[in-house]
Order: sequence, then structure tokens, then C-alpha cells
Amino acid sequence: MARRTGAKNHTHRYYKMPNGLWACNLDDCTHYMPKNVASRMNGMKSICWTCGDEFQLTIDALEEIKPQCDDCRVKVSGITEFLSQKGL
Repeated sequence: MARRTGAKNHTHRYYKMPNGLWACNLDDCTHYMPKNVASRMNGMKSICWTCGDEFQLTIDALEEIKPQCDDCRVKVSGITEFLSQKGL
């Protein structure tokens, strides 16, 4: 039986590797986006690193190493802003 080496048929949980490639972090998935295709990732589906829900990647999400959905990004930025105002 041939061993499958390509991407699995699922929504990927993308993360940005130190070399700039985007890859899926899910078990047994070898999917990655070559640099020449990564510019077209805006609008693709991914799994949020915070809540685990599926969402569409946005330009803002693609600036993160571990992209989060808009809801989680707002929560995190709100907490960060609050702590900053408190001098923490």
C-alpha cells in the first residue's frame, strides 16, 4: 500500500515557519504553502490557534505566526490594551 505524503483533506491549522513558509500543524499533515503561493492565502480557511474554530485568513491574521480568528484577536488586543493602561 502506497504511503500518502501530500496534504490531508481537512481544514489546515496554519503557522508561519522561521523560513517564511506557511505549514499545517495538525498531526500527520505535511501540507505547506510555497513562498510564491503564500501571497494568495488571504481568504483561505484555517483553524484558529486560540479557540479552534474554522475561519477565513485575513491580512491581519497573516501577520501573526499562529493566526487567530477576528474574535480571538479582538479579545487578546483588548486584554493587552487594558494591561498597558494599568502599566503592566
